[in-house]
Amino acid sequence: MSLLRGLCTSAQKVTANGVQLHVVTSGDASLPPLLCMPGGLGTAETDFGPQLRELSDSFQVVSCDPRGYGQSRPPVRDFPPDFYQRDADDAAAVMRALGHERYAVMGWSDGAIAAVMLAASQRAADPICLSEHPRWFADNMADARLHVFPDGKHNIHLKYAAEVNEMVRSFAAP
Repeated sequence: MSLLRGLCTSAQKVTANGVQLHVVTSGDASLPPLLCMPGGLGTAETDFGPQLRELSDSFQVVSCDPRGYGQSRPPVRDFPPDFYQRDADDAAAVMRALGHERYAVMGWSDGAIAAVMLAASQRAADPICLSEHPRWFADNMADARLHVFPDGKHNIHLKYAAEVNEMVRSFAAP
């Protein structure tokens, strides 16, 4: 059952590094791509429903259930020492399979860690990484912008979806 009922989306299985991953997209394919990487135990729709709904006028929003989560099972989720890098590599493989060479990327929780690793390893990606260490990124990444939500918790992209979505629009627009 889709949480995005009524939204023009597509859902498909995409092979990434030998595993079938559930991928959800919204927005026209002619728009700049934005990859949204879910956090631990999250899925494309539960972690990024507001972005899939509300950013599809400005981006082709792409999100996938990481291996072992949501509709990307089997396999059962495991946590080898390199699981963040594996998630980053899977996401890059999904974007390649969809034909995207350049794209913006944002992540939440574990997805933010994998998004940073993806951005570091894929020169074609433009990072928008919601991170646990924002000051370091603001001080060390060219063109980084820092916005602090005074009462923000771990779910700012859901609680303040409109504001976060506007930041994504202004930062990731071509």
